[in-house]
Amino acid sequence: MRARIRTLERTLGAQISTFFVGTWSARGAVFEVVPRDMHTADPTRADEMLDGYFALAGQLVELDGRGPFAIKPPSDAFADALHSFEWLRHMRPHGGRGKEVDRAAALARSHVLNWIETRPTHPAHMRTPQLAARRALSLTNHAAFLLDSADPPAYQAIMAAIMSDVRFAFTHRALADDPTEHCRIVLACMSIGHALVEHLGVKAMTSDALPDALAGAINMDGGPVSRRPGDLPDLLADMLSLRALLETRGFAVPKRLSQTIEASMRMLRMLRHRDGAIARFHGTRSLTRVENDLIASILIYDPERGHLPVLARNTGYARLEAPGSVVLVDCAGPPPRPASREAHASALAFEWSHETQRIVSNAVELGQPVGVDTFEQRQTARQSTLCVQGRSSGTFRGTHADAELVADGLEVILTKSETAPDRTLLGRHTGYRSLFGVDHERMIALSEDGRTLQGRDRLLLPSGEAATGGRNAFALHFHLQPGLRAKQQSPNRIQIASHRTMILFETNAGMARLVDLASRPGYRGPSHVYQIVVTSEATVPADIAWRFVVQRTQAAAGEVSVA
Repeated sequence: MRARIRTLERTLGAQISTFFVGTWSARGAVFEVVPRDMHTADPTRADEMLDGYFALAGQLVELDGRGPFAIKPPSDAFADALHSFEWLRHMRPHGGRGKEVDRAAALARSHVLNWIETRPTHPAHMRTPQLAARRALSLTNHAAFLLDSADPPAYQAIMAAIMSDVRFAFTHRALADDPTEHCRIVLACMSIGHALVEHLGVKAMTSDALPDALAGAINMDGGPVSRRPGDLPDLLADMLSLRALLETRGFAVPKRLSQTIEASMRMLRMLRHRDGAIARFHGTRSLTRVENDLIASILIYDPERGHLPVLARNTGYARLEAPGSVVLVDCAGPPPRPASREAHASALAFEWSHETQRIVSNAVELGQPVGVDTFEQRQTARQSTLCVQGRSSGTFRGTHADAELVADGLEVILTKSETAPDRTLLGRHTGYRSLFGVDHERMIALSEDGRTLQGRDRLLLPSGEAATGGRNAFALHFHLQPGLRAKQQSPNRIQIASHRTMILFETNAGMARLVDLASRPGYRGPSHVYQIVVTSEATVPADIAWRFVVQRTQAAAGEVSVA
């Protein structure tokens, strides 16, 4: 009900402002300065485009003399990336290559004008406010590159397209019910508005919309309301770009914006592993090199670089850290609707990295078709946590990839000191109480030297007494990072190896099985995706202790092997 009321309020506000935004035409629109695109450009992608190939969303398409908008997109993700024009950033590196700059600019301008000309024929699902905002911001980011050598008709057409998209995005922003997408629309519109010489009314309207957008998308501790760690880099890039633009033009930077940037910087650092990548919870996928470069670029603007937070109660994450090791734990239930359409049933799941190697991961991709893989990734059995009778700790309303996940009585109770050097966490969740009458309790402890990660998982009755396995068959799942090698040594011992680290997993109860989930091609040969599954006797108390021990780390690659 609250979500519906909030959407209604947004819709009415947007409709009221439509009259005023209607005055925001392309006539007389001139950029004083454009916001910076903080994403890293890839010159190789530019070369591909100049040669007639488009690589977007992990798929490569040959244009064969056609325009990119004349082809049938191989997937919705490809179409979304194409129509966002975010690929323009890869064309800019040609600015220092003599004649190549003219060729790149002319080709990019040609693609943009072709899109404008064919706009009425574009599919309806390509006309969303979030996509319009991303496209308008991309065109604005690269306005100098596109417009410097443009003739007057081309200049006017591109400026008109930008203004049309911004007007549409801002007045229909209530349709973007995902809090992160709604916030990014407002940030984009405010950036474009403040980049213009005139249009003071638009500057005021977008500025007025900013506080509510930030509050709706980002918690007070700086974490995203969606609980997706992967939302933070794009949100921070948009906020930092807007702040720099305001400072350059001499506008006051809103206090709420500065506070949110500071808090989100701390949260981004908290959710990073030692390899620089962020935790893969709640729909956050493995990041590409370019996306990891964005995180590195963002953290340059972090003035503190001091002590990291160890607990984010609002967003629901905890961090345990010791020399060489980082453990990140999901300490809450699913986010509120509609962000729960990508949420995972991952209460008390964790990820662990040692040195620059991720060891235990979460919701690993298996290379299946997108819809199948995505829904399976969201199940509790695909998280590094305990699963009862193969059921998830939350309830999915449907079996499609974006089925809504609801808490259904799930509550997480956490005992964790908020100050270092505490490296122990004790949590308990009630996600299985309504179905099976038991709670899951997990203790995780990281040794002082960072070389031993130990834990204990128990099923408890609501009274706190230990429950037996009985008819509630359960299993512990530990998903290993793809590419790691593993070998079963005994019924309760498994050896794990990367190219430079040897790790031993062992448990004191039941049986630890090594399960090969998938084999994926790699330049060094096939790599496997393993998980460790621990089960116990049904007649004994549901209480399993386990540990990972780093046995040795080699200085050179290739010195560790598992036969």
